[in-house]
Amino acid sequence: MTLRQLCDSAIHRLSGHYSESESRWMVRIIMEHLKGYTTVDLAVKANDEVSDFLSGKVDETVNRLLADTIHLFRSLFLRNEIKGHSCRSDPSPGD
Repeated sequence: MTLRQLCDSAIHRLSGHYSESESRWMVRIIMEHLKGYTTVDLAVKANDEVSDFLSGKVDETVNRLLADTIHLFRSLFLRNEIKGHSCRSDPSPGD
């Protein structure tokens, strides 16, 4: 798997819960944290093969982000249900 494929896969998985631009920034931050790669490094090394170790670390990080997102949404939903509020897009003043 190339670096580009790894990043595209991570972006695709995150895009189910975040916008495309947020997903891209998250992957850039993940790669900077794990490998110290800048945006330029990601472009220059795009066709380089990545190790199974790096692939696993990226996958693990994305899994954690997705699990945390699902947990956050569930918590917010339950909090609204407990308060007796419905999930609506136009909260009333005082909500």
